[in-house]
Amino acid sequence: MTAPRAVTVAAVIHPADARTRAALTAEPAVIEVVEAGPRWHEAVQAGFDETGADWLWLVAAGVVPQEGTLAALLAALDLAGEGPAGELPRPVLLSSRIVARDGTPDPSSAPWVPLIDRAVVMAAAARGLAAVRFARWGSLLVDRAAIEHHGLPREDFATGADDLEWTGRILLNAAGYAVPDSVAVRETPRATGVVGELQGRARMLRGNGWEGAEPLWFVYETVRGMGRSPSRSPRAITARLRGRSRLKRA
Repeated sequence: MTAPRAVTVAAVIHPADARTRAALTAEPAVIEVVEAGPRWHEAVQAGFDETGADWLWLVAAGVVPQEGTLAALLAALDLAGEGPAGELPRPVLLSSRIVARDGTPDPSSAPWVPLIDRAVVMAAAARGLAAVRFARWGSLLVDRAAIEHHGLPREDFATGADDLEWTGRILLNAAGYAVPDSVAVRETPRATGVVGELQGRARMLRGNGWEGAEPLWFVYETVRGMGRSPSRSPRAITARLRGRSRLKRA
């Protein structure tokens, strides 16, 4: 795979991690590595302010890119445009496939596919990509212009769902794709707080960053995904979301 011309990439580690740092510094396409945190709004701010790169590669601590991880993300930029399966919009965000040490998918990093844009979903699939509506921290390549337009991850979401809120904001009217050929390994399990995550998702539902029936789909996916654990009652999850949001929009 070859990277597009005239694209510069700065990597942002959140927070500093020896294994992640070693992988990023060995990547020839990265012009600079920025270590910042401990919260993502601080990390993205530092990467944006301290570099002039066209794209920021946001890599979570404990996630180790492999050989070809970044190259596959950059190669996906060349796939936008007209094709036999239809037009593929240019992305503003690309997500790697995050796996555990044994090669199985990491559920805490799985992106969410769009609900209603079937044409883009099909065009992306024909090119070996998966259209994304929300993405999770792990290995994300984000267009600098999108950050400039939409701003940073929200500090008040830092205890949970800041990645869903931020990427959802960016991708409301723009395209993003998961790139299966771009693989990174989560060496350290992601620490997630159930209460903070649910509170963050409930607050998202009160906002206006939605299209059509997306809020109902978001509640369904939340209940389905988080209710898989025996300790997390789907009824309790639904009650918490309803009690805090009632699907109201700001």
